[in-house]
Amino acid sequence: MGCINYYDYNDFDWKKMNGAVSYSMNFNEYILPHLRIPQDTTLSSAPFIKGKEKHIQILHEYNDKTIERCKSEPHYHYITHYAYMRDVLHQLNIKATFIPMGINSTPYKSNMKKDWIYFGNVKGKIHRGKRAWISELKSLLYFDVLSENELNGKPIDQPVHEILSQYKYGIGVGRCALEMFDLGMKVLICGERFGGIVTNDSEWYVQQSTNCNGRLITYSNEPEVCISQIDRSIIPSNIYMKDNLALYKQAIE
Repeated sequence: MGCINYYDYNDFDWKKMNGAVSYSMNFNEYILPHLRIPQDTTLSSAPFIKGKEKHIQILHEYNDKTIERCKSEPHYHYITHYAYMRDVLHQLNIKATFIPMGINSTPYKSNMKKDWIYFGNVKGKIHRGKRAWISELKSLLYFDVLSENELNGKPIDQPVHEILSQYKYGIGVGRCALEMFDLGMKVLICGERFGGIVTNDSEWYVQQSTNCNGRLITYSNEPEVCISQIDRSIIPSNIYMKDNLALYKQAIE
């Protein structure tokens, strides 16, 4: 497989568990064993590790800082989970491939004993927008907050997915949203931005193109409307990393 040319979460100073770490771990389990990385090429699922002249970098974020770093290494090939990020890089004559975000499945399923929970990292300056939306949504409904191994600010002693499986409705973005979909939960897409809900395949196509990050809104831009209609939400089926193996092989091999 030429894994000597591959960098992952073990090769980077991760500050804490987040979506990028879990992505890298899932990639190692479901994609890497099936890849044949060319010997003259390096591949990284860790954030921006300098590779060989032929280097494929998986991007975990879509922001101005990431774009500037891509511009500093314009000869790299970038894999992104944001269709718009791909388009921006193409306009800069930088090679980029869009592959939808994927997760691994868990053995837990929602038993729907409780109503609402927010799931995602909310601490620190970087997540001020999330905390603002949490405050706004709390004026509309009650929900628990599961963040960084704490439930409503208290440490947990259960697996995260076991706790989530007790709920019927979830609030979150990105991989957190996908993990709640996997549990069978109805999800309100909201983090730094409000993204609405998903009620049909067309709306899911839109949300999938943005990694469910709230940059595009589906169904309604009014939180009250989405909350009242949450039971209309669908559970997307194409949310698993293993289902994107062919796309990864085409981009990397």
